[in-house]
Amino acid sequence: MRRALLEKISALLKKNGFFVSTFFDSNSCFDIIAKKNDSGTVIVKALENIDAIRPGQASELERLAETFACSALIVGEKTKAFALQDNTVYSRYGIYAVNFCTLENFFSGKIPSINYFKGKEIVELDPEQLRKRRLESHLSYASLADSLGTTIETLYRYEQGNKASLEMAKRLEDFFGQGFVREIDFFERREKSGHEVQEKTEAQKPKTGGEKNDIAERLQSLGADVSVFRHATFHEAAFGGKERLVISEAHSKREIFRKAPALEKTGSALAAHSVIFVDNPKDRKLHGFETPLIEREEIASISKFRDIIRLVKERKTE
Repeated sequence: MRRALLEKISALLKKNGFFVSTFFDSNSCFDIIAKKNDSGTVIVKALENIDAIRPGQASELERLAETFACSALIVGEKTKAFALQDNTVYSRYGIYAVNFCTLENFFSGKIPSINYFKGKEIVELDPEQLRKRRLESHLSYASLADSLGTTIETLYRYEQGNKASLEMAKRLEDFFGQGFVREIDFFERREKSGHEVQEKTEAQKPKTGGEKNDIAERLQSLGADVSVFRHATFHEAAFGGKERLVISEAHSKREIFRKAPALEKTGSALAAHSVIFVDNPKDRKLHGFETPLIEREEIASISKFRDIIRLVKERKTE
């Protein structure tokens, strides 16, 4: 069933103009990378049960999106307790989660506004519009709070950007004759809300990747920003200026050919160079692949990250 869901998501993204790379059998923290010029890039994890995503996977999915300036999305069908509602946005460890119908409706122009959190339907209000209408109506916090059956503190928090219950949003709409609810663009990169930060804290979500290894430490010493991954199609991601690397490490010919296809496809999807660090390759380039091989000892004599990039580019053209 998950395979069928993945194929539906892939087909929908292609239908809507995305260039789609699939990683259905990679056992990674992501299954799809979809790129569109005017919409950016989205990294998707598909699960029948969205509660099945583990904190480590979610952490890496989020960090991967942050590293490559993408958005991350979980698409599923249910939680362990109930089916996901249409046109409602959930979250797991700070990552948006929706069902397929919600995703499909999004592309048809029906943007959701309801966020489901801990059994409650909550919405994001437009704080500036709310404050403007209150002042135009010559209403104090106290008088408006009394009319709505809430507190002064609650109204103040709404005007500071706090989310509200769906019921309160409807009360505000009925009172002022206009709505203040913002739509949720789950393809847009954004700051995490207080609810999502709380969820991450409760799950004790790790903020960093695995321990740095010798390759990662060496690249970092050359001036690159390095992230280590355990649940992706690569081991490290390294950045220096505008240049990006996705890196795998291999210790045998069999391992090289097993890792190369997914690594190269990931690099292409994320606009990054792919490279495999090895102990002692017989060839410097894989036949049938653009991904070059670099011996671990080669980087010992390199003093700047841009020289690593230059070496990778040279190997690709050899």
